[in-house]
Amino acid sequence: MTRALRESILWQTVIVLGAALAVHLPLLGASGLADSEGFRAIPAWEMLHSGDWGMTTLFGQPYLRKPPGVTWAIAASSAVFGETEFAARLVSALAATGAALALFLFATRRWGPPFGLWAGLAYTLTPWFWRWGRSAEIESLHNALVLVSALLVVHAATRARCRLVPAGLFALALGAALGGALLVKGPAGLACIAGALLGPCVATRSFRPLARWPIWAGLGIGLVTFGAWFVMAASRASALADGPVVQSPSEFLWAPGKVAQVLTLGPVTLLGALPFALALPLALMGARHSDPLDREGEGAGRALAWAMLLALVFETLIGVSNNRYAMPAVTWMPAVYAFALWRQRAGANAWAGRLGRAVLLGRPGLVCGVMLLAAWAHLAWFEHRRDSRTSGLAAGLALGAALPPGDVWADKAIDSRPEVLWYAAREASRLGKPVAVHWVPGLAELAEPPRGTLVLLEGQDTRPQDPPEIPGPQRARLGLSVPVWSGTAHVFRMVAVRSSH
Repeated sequence: MTRALRESILWQTVIVLGAALAVHLPLLGASGLADSEGFRAIPAWEMLHSGDWGMTTLFGQPYLRKPPGVTWAIAASSAVFGETEFAARLVSALAATGAALALFLFATRRWGPPFGLWAGLAYTLTPWFWRWGRSAEIESLHNALVLVSALLVVHAATRARCRLVPAGLFALALGAALGGALLVKGPAGLACIAGALLGPCVATRSFRPLARWPIWAGLGIGLVTFGAWFVMAASRASALADGPVVQSPSEFLWAPGKVAQVLTLGPVTLLGALPFALALPLALMGARHSDPLDREGEGAGRALAWAMLLALVFETLIGVSNNRYAMPAVTWMPAVYAFALWRQRAGANAWAGRLGRAVLLGRPGLVCGVMLLAAWAHLAWFEHRRDSRTSGLAAGLALGAALPPGDVWADKAIDSRPEVLWYAAREASRLGKPVAVHWVPGLAELAEPPRGTLVLLEGQDTRPQDPPEIPGPQRARLGLSVPVWSGTAHVFRMVAVRSSH
């Protein structure tokens, strides 16, 4: 790297931004919705149609399994770019790009150029984040907001003097980031915020880093913001006759049969942050610096390293088994990597120097170049797999061609792969057959079929061979004897039948 490039903040910003867009934007809308993307995109599009941004619905059914943050974001994107897969996924792509720029700014401020460059590139090139930066899912936006919250906390807690000017603006920024994270995924990121609070304390062996009122003011603003939405949502939900579809956070915590996943959560999550996670041991060892500015750089780096480890410990203690929920903790790994590079070049002890050479800390350009090629290879493979195997687009188009006009009543099929129904309704409408899809939870227990044209859809996971959603005797009683269509969306077998009543 030339000296001019090492010192040019503008060119380094362009490189970080260009790399992020090159990884996240190509073919972004080339494949149909897949996996759980339908649960995020379809409610956003329904929100645009209804104009009601206060209640999230999925095929008319109030849907509160997750807070509405990502739904609002996708609705805003779709208002500009249309109700397309590109618009739905653009939110995640921009969130991942914003996270890379936030790390670039933080690392440049603390350790100077070119260490911000390596931090920003490392985020874009960390394998954990590739899939989520290209999906209409919650993770990328949640990761970015938790990351910004943590960086603000660590920045304030590790300054030699509290130079937050104006402090009120800092508190508002932290409150907005934390409130946004809570509105996207509820309390899922609070273990990471706890790690960010205690990381500086462990690094300095003191609780003095927390004696900064803007930190607590910002956290309070974020919690109050989420609390206000929660009260509003609970009030509206209580007025519903049947109540919304909800999901308890306890479903993601300690559970029988998941002890092994819980206990291996930390190591598995760190594996997803390779090769940059190899710098973590170096960030926790080495010489301290005597210059005040160096001490601030040392304090921020060690605080982030400890914060990440503590966040993973907290996630393990509360029983998180799905490492998707631990991803926000390793969003700080790129900053830890940049800190390790800074320490390596500033001079470290012999053991740290040998470890740094072993993990190629002297060749960050080579590491990032190799990982960029790997990211592009993953992009091609992932989009091909999503298009050919996991998307419900093909099944939805086939179903839409087979459906008669009228009402479609479904439960398990929507709870399994909602995009199949969305594509089916769109295709039927294109063919001149108006179809209205209704989600009816507990459809199998109904005493009699709903009035009007009735098409019942069953969604069954073909792997465990679930029993039919509607048993044979009940099919006969309801008159479900007219076959309409059957097909498979990924691993879910779906059957459509019409009542002869």
